[in-house]
Amino acid sequence: MPCAVYDVKFFVVSTCCKLVAVFTEKKVSYAKLSDIEYMVKVFFENAAVQAPLQERLLCSGSYHFVFEKINKQIMQYRMKTNKGVFGLDEASENIVFRYYGSITAELYRQWLEDGKKLSLEEVTELAARLIYHGMASVVKE
Repeated sequence: MPCAVYDVKFFVVSTCCKLVAVFTEKKVSYAKLSDIEYMVKVFFENAAVQAPLQERLLCSGSYHFVFEKINKQIMQYRMKTNKGVFGLDEASENIVFRYYGSITAELYRQWLEDGKKLSLEEVTELAARLIYHGMASVVKE
């Protein structure tokens, strides 16, 4: 395998591992809306400081599979550690986790597409509020 291909593959894998670790090391419960809001802020704060290549891995359509892999690993971890927290059946919880995982990334992608016209603080607060109110329909707190 040529070095350049190996280096790119290594970069993608190491980037994925680092991003997954950022979110799985946080000890939070999805039973608390404050924890959900905190995780939205963690996502945006970490995503906002990524190098352009890492932004492309998270946002470009041709690299969508990379984001899907990262998101799937994080959501599987959260599903395991927060199983039953919403008081819903497994199929319904799968939908809730999918909503949370995908909407956060979609809001981030839109912020990038708009050229980051909102400050990090503004977009984070708006995203957290949007997600918070959507999640409030299933979180019991």
